[in-house]
Amino acid sequence: MANQADTNSISIGPPVEMIEGVKTVAIRQVARMVTALPPHQFRSLGDALIQAKDYLGAYRLAAHSLTQQARAGELTVAVRMIWSRHAEQQLFILRRKFWQWYDIVDANPPNVARVDGPVRLLGWHFFVGRRRFDRYYSMTVPNRPAVREPSRERSQPNNKLTLLSDEPQFEPPAKWRPEQAEEWFEKIMIGHPRRSGESKNQWARRLYNDHMKPDFGDAIPWDEGTVRRRMNPWKRDQAK
Repeated sequence: MANQADTNSISIGPPVEMIEGVKTVAIRQVARMVTALPPHQFRSLGDALIQAKDYLGAYRLAAHSLTQQARAGELTVAVRMIWSRHAEQQLFILRRKFWQWYDIVDANPPNVARVDGPVRLLGWHFFVGRRRFDRYYSMTVPNRPAVREPSRERSQPNNKLTLLSDEPQFEPPAKWRPEQAEEWFEKIMIGHPRRSGESKNQWARRLYNDHMKPDFGDAIPWDEGTVRRRMNPWKRDQAK
């Protein structure tokens, strides 16, 4: 299998390469390779489109909404790439710049999702991260606790009816432990990549204030400076 980068097309379209004689997008230039896509963390793009349609009311509107959120970095989209039956599959998390050339569309039949753009995507199978997706399209509505009316036969004039709160009661989410800081850092760098125009200091401050503080609570293991210093070694490891 021979790969040949087409550098002339980068300025007017996505970076491309030749695979088995077919021109396709050079995925390593628009995505980051990962080792796994756990099923409990990712769902197929087709399933995501169907649920978004149920939430928004139309497939075309759902596809447009998913595209816009992917471009804004509000949705994690992954690719399971299989070149052929004999090739080893490879896994990637798409970067935001990929979506400047591609759109999620509803295909025919309308409940089938497709990613359309100027260059064919050879062997690409798309998945959506559940955590961010469910934040926008969850169809689950928590039940309110029922208020039980007292029996008239047993009620006494001096009895008081205790009303339950209108707000559903939830157990607070489990906090991360200090010894899990490295695992947390790996997940948060993948799930919350650097935004367009955001400096490294701003990125570190956002991860620290918006995520580390709430996730660890009083047991927070690092300060903002430590988060910033660990970014460079992590990025070097991912580039290997």
